[in-house]
Amino acid sequence: MKRLYVSMISFVVSLAMAFSPVFAADTTDTKIANAITKLKSYYTTNNTLSSADDIIAVESLGMQAESDTFKLAKSLPSALSSTTSTYNDYTSDKADGTIGKQIIAIKLLGQDPTNYNGVNLVSKLEGDVNENGSFKNTYGVSADAWAVYALAQLKSEKTTTAANYLASEIASDGSYGYDDYNTKKYVGDLSTTSWAVEALSFADQTAYKTTIASALNFMNSKYDTGAYKTSTTGDPDTQACTLEGYFVADKINYMSGDYANDAIDNLLAYQDEKTGGFLYSGTVSQYSTDEAARCLGAYENGSVLGTVNNATDLGVSYKIVKPDDTKKDDKNIVTITNEDSTTKTNNATNKVTVKTKTGYSVKYKTKVSYTGKVVKPVTKVSFDGKALKLNKDYKITYSKNAKAIGKHTLTVKGLNEYKDLKVKKSFTVVPAKVANVKVTAKAKKLVVSYKKVKGSVKYQIKVTYKKAKTIKTKKTKVTVKSLKAKKTYKVKVRAYKKVGKKTYYGSWSKTKSVKTK
Repeated sequence: MKRLYVSMISFVVSLAMAFSPVFAADTTDTKIANAITKLKSYYTTNNTLSSADDIIAVESLGMQAESDTFKLAKSLPSALSSTTSTYNDYTSDKADGTIGKQIIAIKLLGQDPTNYNGVNLVSKLEGDVNENGSFKNTYGVSADAWAVYALAQLKSEKTTTAANYLASEIASDGSYGYDDYNTKKYVGDLSTTSWAVEALSFADQTAYKTTIASALNFMNSKYDTGAYKTSTTGDPDTQACTLEGYFVADKINYMSGDYANDAIDNLLAYQDEKTGGFLYSGTVSQYSTDEAARCLGAYENGSVLGTVNNATDLGVSYKIVKPDDTKKDDKNIVTITNEDSTTKTNNATNKVTVKTKTGYSVKYKTKVSYTGKVVKPVTKVSFDGKALKLNKDYKITYSKNAKAIGKHTLTVKGLNEYKDLKVKKSFTVVPAKVANVKVTAKAKKLVVSYKKVKGSVKYQIKVTYKKAKTIKTKKTKVTVKSLKAKKTYKVKVRAYKKVGKKTYYGSWSKTKSVKTK
């Protein structure tokens, strides 16, 4: 009997006049291909290449940096041939300016790094390798990693010595990192660890497989709900670098894990729909875009930085979370994890265990938010890593009046060869947020008005000076009396509706502060 793993990554629920449950799920390959198409458009529009990162990014996408499509900045030859600031310097904003990266970019341009702009960078790099494999004048593991990239690509006799030293720099927790310039303390860093994983894979994946596995375990430990993050917040640079490390070192094993698709979705969420570039703190960042291009290019085309002979079989066990196929079919257990909604933010977490008739092991997570406009489920379902198609491999049905405020049921039913699959999921629709709230000051009173919310709702108006009082009403314009003169009151409104024995509340409107007359 087949064992089915369903990953229902997200669906969005809200109020509407009408809705349609027919939405197709893109495969990971399709999503990445679409993202790459947008990236190509970005680089074609912004076609002046001014750094080694730009060149590597363009080539990673399968484009030719030396073609007529692109212009090379006048400053580029000088930057690529520089030997004065060629290693990482965490005291400045210029990171990863390594000879190794310069050599790779020059080779991708189809030029000779032993005589580029009158400089022999290969001789310089090899001459900087100390007897123990460390590098002269270097600061940071990332510089060492990029140097190993280049040495491996050049098939230099210095590769093994340098790679051995790089492998030895791993910390006890499996991380690679740097000594923070300000605190003087070691920082285990995801991007640096991923670069080390790639470099060791290119140098000799078999020889360094144990070190690579330890590093991958560290990377896994930093996964949290779709994001890889060393600190409390994630960012596109870290996400892209980490995913690239997986794609190079052990793509097939990683993509069969539980959270690969979520992690890729997290990265793609940073892509700007208008330009195709990638956003950092809300603004398109060239560096973030270059990192994303190199990552997605590694997935689609393999890495331009080097080759790995056995990238599909690392040969070492590490903690990729996989669907549980150890349970016996006769247990007939389905585990469903809800992430619906709680009191203030409409997000609650609970667990539900459901029995099936077939013994399929089914796992999915749901996230629900409310826009007040459309009931629109976007459901992604996969089997053994293969995306299933809505209305071909499965269908979604709803309980009656699923757009109405209250609790409802969504059913996923398998079709054809998946016909034994049937899973039910409850979800809740709440009133829309009250809009157009206006508060007018009067003598010892306030007039509060707002736009009507659909769904036969009532309203709560909370008025606060030193103490709060709440007014319940059906009206959309209310005069709040018996207030103090010349005092500033804070006012907010929300809609609510009682269905059966349960009351469903919408979000509070933005608080308005108004002084009485």
